[in-house]
Amino acid sequence: MSKLGLFDRAIILLWLEDLSYEEIGQIVGISTKNVSVRLVRIREQLKKMK
Repeated sequence: MSKLGLFDRAIILLWLEDLSYEEIGQIVGISTKNVSVRLVRIREQLKKMK
């Protein structure tokens, strides 16, 4: 996970804390839809890193 960018790392860590997409979006300053898209991409990146 350390290979992720700072912004992506923040999003995934907030998601792991069981925050809703809306809450994550408010914290990092992006839309709920953008949170959803970024999480999909982050999880794909993490799968490739295994």
